[in-house]
Amino acid sequence: MSKNSKSDKMTIVYCLYPDSTEAKKTASLLLKKGKVICANIVKDVESLYMWQGKLQRSKEVAVYFKTLTSFSKEVQKEIVKLHSYDVPFVAELKVEAVNMEYQQYAKKILRST
Repeated sequence: MSKNSKSDKMTIVYCLYPDSTEAKKTASLLLKKGKVICANIVKDVESLYMWQGKLQRSKEVAVYFKTLTSFSKEVQKEIVKLHSYDVPFVAELKVEAVNMEYQQYAKKILRST
């Protein structure tokens, strides 16, 4: 992994899941592999969307995976591979600023795995 300043920045990978079981399974796997520093799981997200020409409504679970930018693409690929949806929404959210202590903690933990 490159140690340049760009790869040292924090990134959040955001994804929605059909239930907390699948969300926790993916989060646990990525944490154990040392690819994310934290996963925030938010239950009871109400989603409205179009699917196969029809308006759909469902309860979903949102997950914010905190990682370093250098791990982001790998995290996204792993999420898509494990996801049960035909077309999961996986987004990279650039973090403009984060407190230095947290960023140093993340670099230390993610680089030691």
